This record gives sequence, C-alpha cells and structure tokens, in this order.
Amino acid sequence: MWLQKRKFFDMAQTVFRVAIIGLGYISKTHLDNFDKIAGVEIAAICDVSDIRVRECARVYDVKHVFLDYRELLGLQNLDLVVICVPNNLHERMTIDALNAGQNVLCEKPMATNLKGAHAMLEASAQCRPPALMSAYLILL
Repeated sequence: MWLQKRKFFDMAQTVFRVAIIGLGYISKTHLDNFDKIAGVEIAAICDVSDIRVRECARVYDVKHVFLDYRELLGLQNLDLVVICVPNNLHERMTIDALNAGQNVLCEKPMATNLKGAHAMLEASAQCRPPALMSAYLILL
C-alpha cells in the first residue's frame, strides 16, 4: 500500500500546519516527508475521491478533510497549502489559494503555459509578503 508512516526527522519547536490539495501519486511524497518532521501537522487534505480522502485521513491522522478545495482554503490557521493536482489545475487553484490569503507550494510544472505562470506570479505579487513557490522536491 502506498500510504505508510515513518517519523525520523526532528527539527521544529512549534507546529507548522500544512494542507494538501490533490491526493494522487505525487502527494505521497509530500505526505510522507511532512509526516517525518516533528512540529509539522498535516492539518487538512482535499481530493475529489471520498475514498482516497478518508483513507489518507486515517493513515496520517488528518482532522480536516474536504472534497472541494475552496472549502479547505477557508481555513484560517494554515501555514502552507500544497497544490498536488493535475497540471491543468495548478493555475486556477494556486490563484484561488493566494487570493484566500494562503501561502502556496505548487507542484511542478508551475503552469501549462507562460500566460498562466505570469497570472500566478501576479497573484503572488499582490500578497505581502509574496507567498508562492513552485516545487522541486528534496527527499528526506
């Protein structure tokens, strides 16, 4: 099974709250690595598959589960929202997350075209401080 827990990295003193949108293949890397870091809480998850959301919530002990990412974006105490959805959804979901006041880590590629990438950067530039990063994973 692709969902397994292992903790071995300890660095934080306070809780850093992460949300994951999209629970497909790449999300496992994010979930596993965030779960290994003491002080990081996977606070919320979202996917269009109810079965996938429930299983992931059970394995990673996630308290807030959503089938609609816009509801997740309404959470006020998140430190980071990670966008792990199909590439064609990166632009819309990232801009929505930034407009909701969330810090965003978007999986690569950032967008499917240059116009989309510029729109994402413009939305981030409106935030203070800018709050967008495109992911290149470092495995722990």
